[in-house]
Amino acid sequence: MSHATSQSGRNPSPLLGAADLLSRYPVFRARDLELAREYLSGVLAPHGLTYLARERRLDFRHRAANLSAIELNALQYGANVRISAPPLPEHYLLEFQLAGSNMLTQGGRTLDMPTGSVAIINPRRPFTKSASPDSRKLMIRIERSLL
Repeated sequence: MSHATSQSGRNPSPLLGAADLLSRYPVFRARDLELAREYLSGVLAPHGLTYLARERRLDFRHRAANLSAIELNALQYGANVRISAPPLPEHYLLEFQLAGSNMLTQGGRTLDMPTGSVAIINPRRPFTKSASPDSRKLMIRIERSLL
């Protein structure tokens, strides 16, 4: 694995959370919350996106690799945000927390997701997630028809 240099000039940790995932695929970047929400609603699923803190500095980045019924998504928001999604009956989501943290709430239960956590999101229930500014994740979307 090669090490990329961060914007500050330091080498990031060799851990997967610091790696540039799916680097062969184009990256979509946005600094505007509504633009990021519209984009991600189009490529993943309709959802809500709001800031959780006074600071309004988004650094949204997304890359995707579509492998037919399976799609890999490298995702970060770069801000404290809340994501609210309706049921996704056609897809299962498997989420790997690579850096930072998330708080996932679904069906009255809340799961703290520190770095290294993995969650399978129930496709039949709505959910919310709160992401820290340093949150980076790999989401695998699997079409239900595959299972």
